[in-house]
Amino acid sequence: MKLFYAAALGLAALTLGSCQKDKRDLKDAQPLMLVPMHNDGRLPDAVLNQVSLYYFINLTSTHKEYVADFGRASGTGYQQGILSSADVASLSAGENIKTFYLAFPDGTTDTLFVNYESVSEEDARQNSCYCKQPQMSVRINGIPAMRAFYNKDSVPVYRVLK
Repeated sequence: MKLFYAAALGLAALTLGSCQKDKRDLKDAQPLMLVPMHNDGRLPDAVLNQVSLYYFINLTSTHKEYVADFGRASGTGYQQGILSSADVASLSAGENIKTFYLAFPDGTTDTLFVNYESVSEEDARQNSCYCKQPQMSVRINGIPAMRAFYNKDSVPVYRVLK
């Protein structure tokens, strides 16, 4: 009988533990993180500080909308030359804007296809970022983006070769 109570208590603890996991707050979407590189080294700060990210609201628009929060990452990301935006997730998933343009001060522009999708709360609890807007894919100039590394929060940082 003691074995039965021990097993029942263990099962109850396991069940409570799994319920607790499901009650955790979902995270915000992972930001888009890029590291522009040249000859396997990061670009100079003077260049990185002037890179911008923009999009067009629709295919017939000629008015550029700049991604307001795009810029240099903070902390160690700054030293690593990482450019980042959290707003891209809501633009891609919420407003269905998937094409962005990465403009460099020398006049070159790279095209980014960034696909975040809105998912149900149930699906969000199953995906790797534990978020309602997971990053599905990133393409740079039509080619799947290569991950340079993951930052300390396990967010992929994509390499942009210049």
